[in-house]
Amino acid sequence: PGWAMSYGSCNQCTSGALDLRPLFLACLGLALVLLLIVGGVMPLFSARRSGDSEAGGSAGENKGCWGACVAWFLKIRSLDLPFLGWAKICVSFYQVLSSFIGTYSVNWPTPHRWQMETAGASRMELMSQPGLNCLVESMTYRERIMVYLLVIPVVLAVLSLPTVFIMGIGLVRYGGVKQHPKFSIVTQRLMWVSMLFIFITYPTVSLISLQSFSCQDLGEIGHLLKADYREDCPSDHPGGFIFTWSLIFAIIYPIGIPIMILVVLFRYR
Repeated sequence: PGWAMSYGSCNQCTSGALDLRPLFLACLGLALVLLLIVGGVMPLFSARRSGDSEAGGSAGENKGCWGACVAWFLKIRSLDLPFLGWAKICVSFYQVLSSFIGTYSVNWPTPHRWQMETAGASRMELMSQPGLNCLVESMTYRERIMVYLLVIPVVLAVLSLPTVFIMGIGLVRYGGVKQHPKFSIVTQRLMWVSMLFIFITYPTVSLISLQSFSCQDLGEIGHLLKADYREDCPSDHPGGFIFTWSLIFAIIYPIGIPIMILVVLFRYR
């Protein structure tokens, strides 16, 4: 067992924490599969084709357990519930709360610090969570930023697979990539899930891409990276991997994502 960083402080890891690494990876894989099912697979089976009558929908509801599940999902989806708006407000609140530890040099009381560290889960900053940080304590800073900054494109690529499948079927059987009867609803679901995922992960990936430029002068010890004192300051090595990698994603995420959302809103205003 060694030591791991958790929101700017070092915590000692126990030997039992390392035994949970396979379980942690399995849970991440399961979460990705569930996201794929909700974001892309379910519309393939639950979405009605354009022009289907209510009678046709009722007939589909009588096809056993699966038909009942589809009917229940369609009914819930048709309700105008404010739950999603409330959830986004709560997530935003806890994302701001979790940033207090790293932003302000305050000796927070233990209960408040614990709440702020727990709120870090809302930013998907899993590698800084107490307990979970020990599972990845052997990873270098380079490996961490690669994982963090690639998570959005990798997840979005996986979520796009059902849409690509529908486009291929549409091209082969219906004469165009957008001609499949379920293309519209599958694309809308992909956009909804993708925007929600970006909304949740945006603060973390932006912070990770920018923190590589925050260093501290420790005198004789050297000019070191505040996020990981094992690394020299990347700004002292402009041609290095960490500096170049972080600079590219600092343009893509903190700047590029707001511009992308603005373009989408303007396009579909």
